[in-house]
Amino acid sequence: MALFGHFAHGYRGQRKSRALPTPGLFNQRLQPLASEIHPDQRSTSMTTVLPESPAVPADAPRTWSFVNRLTGRPEQVTCMLGCTASHSTEMDAPAHPDDIWCQSSGEDVFLPVNETGSPEFVRVLSSTLNVMPFSTTIAYRLPHVSIEVMQDSWIEGLDPDGLETVIGTLAERVEQLRRTHAQLVKARAEYR
Repeated sequence: MALFGHFAHGYRGQRKSRALPTPGLFNQRLQPLASEIHPDQRSTSMTTVLPESPAVPADAPRTWSFVNRLTGRPEQVTCMLGCTASHSTEMDAPAHPDDIWCQSSGEDVFLPVNETGSPEFVRVLSSTLNVMPFSTTIAYRLPHVSIEVMQDSWIEGLDPDGLETVIGTLAERVEQLRRTHAQLVKARAEYR
């Protein structure tokens, strides 16, 4: 992953206060995959989780204040459009400026991933749009995207060109998977 090395420094794109949901209705396309899972680990569900609703309409940025823990003085913050973070923790008690960030999350998708000998539903290819107005990394003070490739494994700080590079890389992999799918269908048909 040397290609993305310069994006993967500094903060984590983790979502604030978001527990993993219980998987919901299983996607029809993954039914064949479910038959490959050990019967004791089989689940008939998969989840897509919508982001939290913003406190105000997406076309009206919120302005709020917090007490800077370093200086003891109040600081004013204006959220980016579409920010879904409540910021209540930062407003209620003195906060470090590095802990202030705006975030808007996309839908979460979970797939059964076998990392420990039995499949578990893991969040994959989730993304967040972020702004960290007090970051020591100047680029993070502008809107940027973090992609959670697989639960707790992030590509961070993507500007538009960086995000386009990731999208292109994933599109190439999807095309490879389509070719592999065609090979699998043919191999199964000939195997009978």
